[in-house]
Amino acid sequence: MKGIWRKFIFVVLIFSLPINLSNVSAITLSGDIKNNVVWLNERPENLKVTSENNCTIEICPPGKSKCISGGSSSYTFRHVYQIFREYGTGIYTAKACNDTKEFYVHELTLDIDDEGIDRIKTYLGDELFIKVKLKLDGEIVTPYFDTFEVFYSEGEDWEKFDDKYVGEPLPFDKYQKIPIYMPLHEGVISLGEHSIKVKATYSKDGSKSTVGDTKRNFLWVNPPLDVHIIDNEIKCPANELCKRDVTVQVIYRAGSIEDFTVWNVEAMLVSKYDIKKVTVNDINCSKSIEECTISMTIPSSVSSGSYDLFITIKDDPYKAQDSIPFESVIEISGEFKDAAGKVVSTEIVLENIETGETITSKTDSNGKYSIKLLPGTYNIAFKFNNAVVAKIYNVSITDFELMSIPGNMIRFDSDHIISGLPSGVNMVKIVVLEFALPSSDVWIYIPYDSKKVNGREENLRVYRCADWNFMKSSCTGEWEQIPANVHTIRDAIEFTTNRSAAFLIGENKWLLFSKLELKDLEVYMGEPVTVDGAVIDNDDNPVNGAVITLSFPEFNISKKAVTSGTGGFSARINAPYSTGNFLLNIKADKEPYSSVNDSRVIRVIRSKELAITGVSDIERVNLNKTLNLTLTLMNTGQTNFTKPIYLEVNGIPNDWYSLSPGSIDSLDVNEKRDVSLKIRITPEHCASGCKKYNLVNFVAKSEEITRSISFSLEIIVPRSKQLNQTEEKEEKRGMIGFITFPRFTMPSITSPYLSLTIIVILLILIVNKKKAGKSIKKSIRKTGMILYDKRRRTTRKGSGLLSMGKNKALNFRSDVIHQLHKAKSEIGGESKSNK
Repeated sequence: MKGIWRKFIFVVLIFSLPINLSNVSAITLSGDIKNNVVWLNERPENLKVTSENNCTIEICPPGKSKCISGGSSSYTFRHVYQIFREYGTGIYTAKACNDTKEFYVHELTLDIDDEGIDRIKTYLGDELFIKVKLKLDGEIVTPYFDTFEVFYSEGEDWEKFDDKYVGEPLPFDKYQKIPIYMPLHEGVISLGEHSIKVKATYSKDGSKSTVGDTKRNFLWVNPPLDVHIIDNEIKCPANELCKRDVTVQVIYRAGSIEDFTVWNVEAMLVSKYDIKKVTVNDINCSKSIEECTISMTIPSSVSSGSYDLFITIKDDPYKAQDSIPFESVIEISGEFKDAAGKVVSTEIVLENIETGETITSKTDSNGKYSIKLLPGTYNIAFKFNNAVVAKIYNVSITDFELMSIPGNMIRFDSDHIISGLPSGVNMVKIVVLEFALPSSDVWIYIPYDSKKVNGREENLRVYRCADWNFMKSSCTGEWEQIPANVHTIRDAIEFTTNRSAAFLIGENKWLLFSKLELKDLEVYMGEPVTVDGAVIDNDDNPVNGAVITLSFPEFNISKKAVTSGTGGFSARINAPYSTGNFLLNIKADKEPYSSVNDSRVIRVIRSKELAITGVSDIERVNLNKTLNLTLTLMNTGQTNFTKPIYLEVNGIPNDWYSLSPGSIDSLDVNEKRDVSLKIRITPEHCASGCKKYNLVNFVAKSEEITRSISFSLEIIVPRSKQLNQTEEKEEKRGMIGFITFPRFTMPSITSPYLSLTIIVILLILIVNKKKAGKSIKKSIRKTGMILYDKRRRTTRKGSGLLSMGKNKALNFRSDVIHQLHKAKSEIGGESKSNK
């Protein structure tokens, strides 16, 4: 029984086995899949899954518990590239009920590694390596001999390198290298620029895929012989033989550079206007480092300037050439020593304006310097050891200028001056910069010692002396002030000038009034105000030639004067025509001193003046005749008279004259009024006696002013009539009571005593004249004819008073002559009687 059951079970198993096998292979894959592999680098779009069972189809990513569901029986998954890109590469499973099928997702990538350079340079006949990164699923793979294909562009077309030019790739940890053996001749690949494209084919899990990458303009093909001069430039002195060694990189793929001789090398100097052949003396090459040293001689016929040095290396049929700048330079040399012979350490920086190239040089321990440069226009900066900096702009440097200027072209000195210091300046620092080459502007920066500054630092000034004797440290010309900027925090001053010279930093001394006197602080309108004084500087030295300016600023009135050699001055200015207290400014100026100002308050008032005119010193009147006099009163002052002015006559009786009008109500400035004075003397008036000469005073007075005028009134009477006895006695005495004339008898004309007698008479007359003068002055004082103006503090004299004195003198003279004539008559009478 047991055997029967065993046979039955075996048969059932045999019949059921084909059914289970058919369930395992019931799923098929089609679409963008090759040999059960999906290549992401081929950007798959569709994957169709077909199942014989009517079940839901799913795709399960590797390592994920959740699957991607589709339809039943047969379903095409769309956009599988995004699906597989999201879940990554690996082994995927397709499911339909209990049926499953595994497939692979891979990604192949290829990148040309340019190593950060724009292109690689190669030579015909050279070995070239192209660095690439071929990866499968992100990992570097080991390529096979035929994994890579390399193409180069000929315009828009691509040409494949023959297999004989492509070597077996070399694997490394992070990249692969593809050897390229460049052909020696241009028939395979042309010279110049090319693009490179690399293709890689790789197999995995029984499937194959191809990827590629391209680099545009990545390859530059050179001929088999190439030359590159390693030196950047070569300099030689102009117009001199110059030997130089030049190092050249030589790449030669068609032979050995160690076989080169001088016959393989040519050298030329080329400029815009000239070509000079250079002699090649020797060449030594090393193949291991691909370098050659070429010894050459530059001819002395090469003038200064810029050239190109061309070096050509040839080995038929190949030839290569390269060039570098060559400068045939001129030399600026000299030494920096100050006027005392002390070395001045200096740094010199030259900037070529056209090229922007800079040259820096320093003086040696002896102060000497030597700079080689090309002809041109430069900006030159000097940094001296005392922190003085000077920059000279647009300096023209040529062969001719250097040859035409002997000796040092640049000289510098500081803090040395023996004579020629500008007057009125306190020196803080002096710097001398002399530059012989033509230039435009000079900028100078000079530090100073603030301890030497007496006043405010911002008031420092810069003075320039163009005529400077360097060796004598003396200014032989004039100092002139130039604009400058003072940096008080840095204790430095900077300025720009158009020429080199001696530059003095200083502060102006200041002026002082050592004396200042005003004669009057109260004056009339328009009256002169006099100021006397003296000007000195802050060292108490008198200042000659200072300009004194007096001004009334309210009225724009000013007058000037100049101090003398002792500093003294006397200046005058007219007071303004306005009353009040006004400020009088007194200022002293002289360059470069700081000016001094002072002021005084001047009180200006109106003057009161009254002029009386119309009479002579002597007025004569005949008895029984009327003398008509017209006196004019004029207000010659600056004040209107508003009070009545009363008129009167003194010195003669009231019945001798009549006066009209007797008063004047008012008199304005410059106004005139006429007054009539009539004098008539009758014999009855002189019955008891009248003097021949009478002093008459005409007086005008009011509460505001009093003025008078005097004249002598001479009474004319006929000779036949005699006046009173008193006058006769006075005439006999000689001089109207002023001179006592003794009576005596004159000697005879023939007498020997006549001359002596005349001399005695003259002496008596002189003595009596002096007495008469004193008597006249006493009479004038008694009559009040000299007035004293206390306000003006000046003595005023009336014209009538002087006239009276004059009249007395005239009368004295007339009486003397009259007495002499009388004496002569008496002498003549005696002579006749004697005869």
